[in-house]
Amino acid sequence: MNAGILDDRKTSATTGVAGYYIFMAVDVVFLYVLNNLQYFGISFITGDYISCLWAINLALSCGIIGNFVLLLYRPRWFHHLVRVILDALAILAIYIVFSVFPLSLTDEIFNSVTRGILILIMAGFFVGFGVELLKLAISRSPRDHSSIQS
Repeated sequence: MNAGILDDRKTSATTGVAGYYIFMAVDVVFLYVLNNLQYFGISFITGDYISCLWAINLALSCGIIGNFVLLLYRPRWFHHLVRVILDALAILAIYIVFSVFPLSLTDEIFNSVTRGILILIMAGFFVGFGVELLKLAISRSPRDHSSIQS
């Protein structure tokens, strides 16, 4: 049998099945909390927060859907493709929050620190995006089957 076919059938060892459930549960909790922040009486969130929700909801909803799909179908290349997409959506959501900045903190230092934290989070997702993109490219590259005997 062709080893390339067997490689495509291997499931991703990167994240176990439990990980997909955990990611989905966390995304559901974040969806609920972030869509109900205005009811929690948090004084430093401005009305501009509503204009960020579309990107936050998109990233979290796609995270739920992506992890659910990975429960059903998870060859390595597909796992990396889904992670690339989810990382890109996370970068988009964080960038929208950063650019709109719907927070009115009491001191400018808090605003600067919060913006710095958003930049660090975005950088982390960008690194993850690059790593997953590289893994996707490696997993889809043609393999040398010259050592395989028929």
